[in-house]
Order: sequence, then structure tokens, then C-alpha cells
Amino acid sequence: MNNIRLRWKTTEQAFLCKPGEQCAPVQSDAPFRVQARPGARQTVQLMLLSDADATVTGLEIDIPWTMHVPALRGVDQHGKPFVGTVRLRAGRPWPIWVLLEVPMTAQGEHAATVTVTCQNGDTRAIALTVAVSGEIDPHHSEDDAASLARFSWLNSTLGNEDTVTAPYHAIKTEGNRFSVLGREITLGSNGIPTALTTRFAGINERLLPQGEDILTGPVRLEAILADGQPLAMDCTCRVLPEQSSQTHVVWEAQGTGAHVQYTLRGQLDYTGWMHYDVTWSAIGAEVAVADIRLVFALKERYARWFSGVNYFTGDRPAEHRWAWQPEKHQDAFFCGGMNGGVVVRPVQEEYVRPFCNIYYRFGPTNQPKAWVNDGKGEFLLRGTEMGYHTGAITLQADAKVHTNFDLGFTPFKLINPAEHYATRYFQEPDNTSPDLWLKTADEIGASHIIVHHGKDIYPFINYPMFDAPAMGDLVAEAHRRGKKLKCYYTIRELTSRLPEYPIWDRIYPSKKTIQLPVTAVNAVKPIPITRKKENSFFLYP
Repeated sequence: MNNIRLRWKTTEQAFLCKPGEQCAPVQSDAPFRVQARPGARQTVQLMLLSDADATVTGLEIDIPWTMHVPALRGVDQHGKPFVGTVRLRAGRPWPIWVLLEVPMTAQGEHAATVTVTCQNGDTRAIALTVAVSGEIDPHHSEDDAASLARFSWLNSTLGNEDTVTAPYHAIKTEGNRFSVLGREITLGSNGIPTALTTRFAGINERLLPQGEDILTGPVRLEAILADGQPLAMDCTCRVLPEQSSQTHVVWEAQGTGAHVQYTLRGQLDYTGWMHYDVTWSAIGAEVAVADIRLVFALKERYARWFSGVNYFTGDRPAEHRWAWQPEKHQDAFFCGGMNGGVVVRPVQEEYVRPFCNIYYRFGPTNQPKAWVNDGKGEFLLRGTEMGYHTGAITLQADAKVHTNFDLGFTPFKLINPAEHYATRYFQEPDNTSPDLWLKTADEIGASHIIVHHGKDIYPFINYPMFDAPAMGDLVAEAHRRGKKLKCYYTIRELTSRLPEYPIWDRIYPSKKTIQLPVTAVNAVKPIPITRKKENSFFLYP
């Protein structure tokens, strides 16, 4: 059994014991006492030190409270549960952080045991006492950045509820026909749309009682034989009600033809976006096909504009040809008119969205292998017919070829012209007084105020949750004046000044550290600095 020793720290003491520091051995029966208020999210740090390499797979505290151990389990960026491990190196201390959600009604001393479990089944335990006293913490410590209670936000599932948001309605299903806001999708036996019907009219401010198909014929996803003819397939499609709900519908299709097996799994969400997982394989001996293609033929009025695949937005060209180039952020196209159109993107299995603008080279497009096909894949547009082609490809029995894609049926929602043109934004031009921002917004009739980072009231990028009350006061005053206020708060970049950053890689140990050049914001001249890329965030000083 590895001799794993435990020591402890809480938010009342120093937070960090960096890897490589010499931590004096602490016996497992050393006093472990935590002071907390009722309602608090109490942060506790356990320091683990092993005589030999070890992998920690579990940490439990036998106390009937909600507990977060971010390094070992939680909710990932897709809202799905995950389980992790912590690898200990011999002689190198490593912290594990725990957040205890103290009940509002808790009082007095609560005895418990902390048990750490290793991959080989070894365990180590230490006694813990949580002494609860004082006034109830109504904010669960989240108003105190130093408490690190906001780490519990990483396990949030807010917004993941299986509910429909306004102005959409639940999907209506009639056989292989699905209705979403202002649109209907009809599937063929191969699971691919045979009709995309729109009821949008005018400038998309109203819906018609009857719709019009934007296609001149069914969408074609087909394998082309050496003689140039499509492979004849005998397909069946069925909706899976047990996997569907008011927010999404799932279907499957299967087909065979000339020693080829075809499978499809599709999903439509209530906004009108579809995702397709499609596989091709040989039955028995390998089969060579000249092409696998995904082709859309649109009616003229629904093929007015075109954008994407290295074509600048504008009127649809008579012809366009494009090949995959991983160094460019290009993969999708849009073609449509005012009241109907399509957005199409081929995707790789387990697709990861690429980084944008100046960060693209650090996270480029996840190239879909079959669609790229060693440089033979391409996009072709002739007139109102357009789509993706793999080029010549060989199907095998023991290796599936994936031709996955996403399909969006536009437009997605109605507009309210009166509301649209009454929405007017004001963004403060410089670091002046918030009182002046409010005064100017009133004078110009702005309905929304945007607060960019780099201001005294909001000094650092994408972290408006600092504890100073000034931002809250500004929001309250804007609301009192009938205005909305937006903080610059995106998910691409994150300041290294946030309280959690110094221990980020202790909470989520990185499998690989990538050194990235980034630039300090608000610098007169760009200053090259080096920071870690952690979980697809770019960190600024």
C-alpha cells in the first residue's frame, strides 16, 4: 500500500502548496477542523503526498451534504457527467479541492471521515470536523471571490433543461414529417429530407397558412458507381419516440445495395437545426465507389444569396468550386432567399468547433476525414444545385466511412420590426464615469448599454463577477431607467486575474500544456507574453 499522507487547508489559511514544494509529513490523525457558516459553500483543500506514483480515483466525505470534487467528478462543458482521476508523483504533494454545501439549517459540530481511494483499491482516511456557527450565508459564499465557492458553477446544468424557449414551439411529428416554427421537414426512406417547406413571408415578420417547398427535388445523399450512376439502395426510416421529446426528434435509417451497407442517425431540434451521423461500409469484399455526394437543388427564389467555402457573401454565383484547406476557417455554406434557405456543414465524428479569428491556428477546423478524402473532396456549385463530394473512395467491411453533416433550415424565427428598430445600443467610448454613460444613453434614446472590459468598473476581460458593488449599482440604475445592460462576457478568452486562475491546473490537471503567445489587452503596443491554454480558454493578464 502506498503511504499517502494527508494534510489540510481551508480558505481561512493559505491556499496553495505548489507541486514541488516540500510539505512536512502530517499524520492521518492530525486535527482536521473547518469553520463554516450555515448556507456557505465551504472550500477545503486536501494535500496528498505519496511515497510512490499513485492514481487517485475517489474522495468521499461521509456527511449528508452536497459535495463538489472538481478534479474527480462533475459536469463537463456539454452538460454531461464526467469522472476523472488525479495522478500523484512520488514525493510530490498535490492538492485536491473540495466544496461542501453547508445546509441553511446546519448548526454545531459535525464529525465525518474523509476517505481517499486509489486505483489499486488502497484507501486512506482522516477525521474531519465541520463547526457550523454564525449567521446564515444567503449568497452561499458566491459574493466572496476569495472563498472560491464559484467553482461549483462548473457543475451547473442551468440552460440544459429539456424545455422549449420562446418564441419556438414544441416539435410536431406526423410520421416522417416534422413541424418547427414556420417550417416543415419531410424525410424520405433514407432519412434525408425530401422536402423543406417554409411558411415565412414578407421580411419574415409573418407566417402564411400554407407553405412552399424550397427544394426542386429531394436532397441527395448517394454513392456514385464507376459508371456514373447512383447506387440503388433499399432503405427504411423510423422515428425513435423513446429518444425524442418536445425539444428534439431522433430517427434512424438503414439501407443496402450492391454489397454496400448504409446507416443513418438524425436529430432535429426545435429551432430547425439537424445533425446527421451517416456511415457506409462494404458487405463482404471491398467496394470502390467514384463518389459519395450530398447535393441540394434549390428553387431560384430560395437560391438568391450565397456565402461560405471561400466565397464572399453576396448574390449566388453561376458556378463555384472549393477544396478543403485546413489552414483556413472554411467548411460550411449558406444559400437562400429572404424566406427560406439552408446552412450545411460537413463534420467529423466527435466534432469540435474551431477557434475563431486570431486564435484559429491554435484550434483549427476538425477536418472531416471522409469528406476531405486525402485532398479529393470538394464543394461544387452549378446554377441552383450545390453540394459536397468525397471523390473516389473505397468502402471496406471492417472500417466505416463517416459522411456526417449539420443542416440548418433558415430562417429560424420571426422578427418584430417595431421591436427590432426600437432596440438601440450604446457602448461607452472611453473610461469615463458610469453616470455619464447613463446620461448619454438617455440623451440618444438607447435602450441597451454595453460595458466593455478594460474600464475601472470592469477592469479585466470576461470576468464581471468581481466583488466591488459598483457594477451591481450600475445595473440597478440602468434597470430603474428602463434600460438593459450587457457586460462584455464571452467564452473565448478569460483573464488570468480571476481568483480561481492560480489553482486552475490543480483543479483540472492538464494532460498536455500548450504554450501560446497572447497579447496583453489595452496595451499601447502589443506585449507578447506566454500563458497556458486551459480547456480552450485564452488567458490574458
